[in-house]
Amino acid sequence: MTRVALLVGLATLAATAWFVARFASPIPFADDLGMAPAMAPDFRVSLEWLWSQHNEHRIPLPRAVYLGLFRLLRDVRAAMFLEVAILGAASFALVRAARFVRGRGALADAFFPLLLLHWGNAENLLMGFQIAVTIPVAAVCAFLALVAASPRLPAPRAAAGIGACLVVLPLCGGSGLTQAPPLLLWAALLGLRNRVARDASTRRSARILLAGAALSASIGALYLVGFERPPGAALATSPVRVATAALQFLSLSIGPVAEDLWPFSAVILVLPVLAAAAALVRALRGGTRDGSRAAGILACMASVALMALAVALGRAGMTEAPLFATRFVMLPAPILAAAFLGMLACAPPRIARIGTGGLCAVMLLLLPLNARTGVRYGRTREHDHHLVAVDVARGMAPLELAERHHARLLADEVRCAWMLLILQRHGLPPFGERRGAR
Repeated sequence: MTRVALLVGLATLAATAWFVARFASPIPFADDLGMAPAMAPDFRVSLEWLWSQHNEHRIPLPRAVYLGLFRLLRDVRAAMFLEVAILGAASFALVRAARFVRGRGALADAFFPLLLLHWGNAENLLMGFQIAVTIPVAAVCAFLALVAASPRLPAPRAAAGIGACLVVLPLCGGSGLTQAPPLLLWAALLGLRNRVARDASTRRSARILLAGAALSASIGALYLVGFERPPGAALATSPVRVATAALQFLSLSIGPVAEDLWPFSAVILVLPVLAAAAALVRALRGGTRDGSRAAGILACMASVALMALAVALGRAGMTEAPLFATRFVMLPAPILAAAFLGMLACAPPRIARIGTGGLCAVMLLLLPLNARTGVRYGRTREHDHHLVAVDVARGMAPLELAERHHARLLADEVRCAWMLLILQRHGLPPFGERRGAR
């Protein structure tokens, strides 16, 4: 059955890569277009720029990756394909972890590629800048896979991977920063408990975990130094509104179809999460030998829940609309991955089979619905690209392009014109090549 899960993974990976190839535009828009000044060949990359805020986020690692790819290939789509590769790697790592926990592969393990590689994630997949979302998701998934494959204290190599994940998270903006505390707390406590163990390998793992937790915490503290809240930001004050918004955000783990299925989508989320949490807590209270694994999986679930609470506090205070923004799709997905592995590791075998098989079946049933939403978004992007590309091919000046197309490219017309002027000046797409309509 492992082969079936891997085949599903390869099929979803190929389908998602095709989706990006089919609908991605070489014409930057939104945050991609906002990176125009940094795309210029004469732009000097500095630590100050990498660390500077993007709204409420500090995203030095995604910025460095994004800009490095663009400088190398001069195409914003390079980061989009990297997103696909990262999500594919994360899904295969989770499939492998599930096989380790169970002792064999199973068809249900196809859940992971179905969770991470569906077209409902179109708004992130079709914008290179959203590598800033993909990297922290992959970091939490990698942390989860490493913890699940380590019933007790991780071996030094696994501990190094966990430490790297901890360091990556606060370098990836608010979504990474808010998920880091439960994970680094788990690593710090496990490291402290084993720092004076008799076995040299155990002591080495403990020191690695402590170093990763300390470095992650230090970066998180630096994140807050000089931090400025974006204009217009307001925290939600109603506990009911915050709880509802957090649950709506978390339900996007099943894809954009969560909005259409609400509130049933909340049931799809809550049932496996509560079942897994109960099993993990029982394992901890029972003092089983794999208690560190149970605590680590619980920490992963808590990290996503903490991020959801932070998003709800910040976003629900600015609007009364439901918190189903499609750019949030994928961010909460690791909570269901953790629920899957938690049931597999600690629930009674029958419950584990029903729970994991049910999760896989749900994602398979929702796949065409999520795909329909993604294709609809992709066709919108394709149509917008066609209109802009036609005018670029006609030789239309950036100022006129901004006046006519700023709603498709960047909401602020003046800023849109400025970014297009920068691209034209340096012969960057769409001005580097005269691209006609598709």
